Amino acid sequence: MVRRLRYFLYRLYERFYEWRLGIFSDTEIFLDTYGVTDAACHQYIATSYIRFRQLMKLIDIRPGEDVFLDFGSGMGRAVVLAATYPFRKIIGVELIPELNERAVKNVQRALPRLRCRDIELHNVDARSFRVPPEVTVIYFWNPFSKHVLADVFGNIRQSVIESPRTVTIIFLSPPGVTSVDEIKDGLPWLAERRRFDLGPKSVAVIYTCEGDERKVRS
Repeated sequence: MVRRLRYFLYRLYERFYEWRLGIFSDTEIFLDTYGVTDAACHQYIATSYIRFRQLMKLIDIRPGEDVFLDFGSGMGRAVVLAATYPFRKIIGVELIPELNERAVKNVQRALPRLRCRDIELHNVDARSFRVPPEVTVIYFWNPFSKHVLADVFGNIRQSVIESPRTVTIIFLSPPGVTSVDEIKDGLPWLAERRRFDLGPKSVAVIYTCEGDERKVRS
């Protein structure tokens, strides 16, 4: 009974924020619905409003300076949520055209309510996306297999080498061993800063990627 009540309140909270922002993103989608059968891509599950707000409390956002990038941005919920914070710019990267089109519509509907209105949505394979030198915060909600993730992390590292800076990476995943854990030995430049449970269905890990290797080892 208590569990059902908690779930009901959780769903009510999620629906309230959908209504408040004027968007539609509250669904789960198996990608084969859109003809994507590549096992390297995981199903679309919208970021929880509650979880996202918890995560934002754990990082120091520099108003008007930090740029947020969401890999696997889907219908744009995390993009819209990030834009309610004082980021300078928000970028979303999504492989599936239909999901990206919905994200564009969601951003358009939510725009009057957002603090950050400089938003870019890219319909492209994450492996071929060149991480802009301005990006300082990167968000993942377990969108890829470890093989795709390794390529994407390699692109992040290349961006930091070319434009030295500190990049904060937020990785949200189901409990247990994450995709990052599986490839961590090949990422000596990636420093895990914090790991914590967000309820029974997800775990969050905060990493940093430094332009200065000495900071990674500290």
